[in-house]
Amino acid sequence: MANLITEGRAIAEENCTSCHAIGATGASPRTDAPELRTVFREFDPEAISADFREGIHVGAPDMPDFDFGPLGTEALIAYLQSIQTEVPAQAQ
Repeated sequence: MANLITEGRAIAEENCTSCHAIGATGASPRTDAPELRTVFREFDPEAISADFREGIHVGAPDMPDFDFGPLGTEALIAYLQSIQTEVPAQAQ
């Protein structure tokens, strides 16, 4: 599993950093792009996984289309799951 998470982080670093914060801390470069550590608060992991696997558009209208294939998608989702954070108490 650790290898999968490492591969997923590499995919995120290559494809997502221009808009999203991809780590456990920090703000996204684009204020309208969620930090990836919070993305599953708003989006279902299974739906995102299916969309990336099938090359379907995910996210905002100006977000590029990605087709990571089954293995890349599995790695990216594993990485995203590994960095998810809880909703802060004051935001609930």
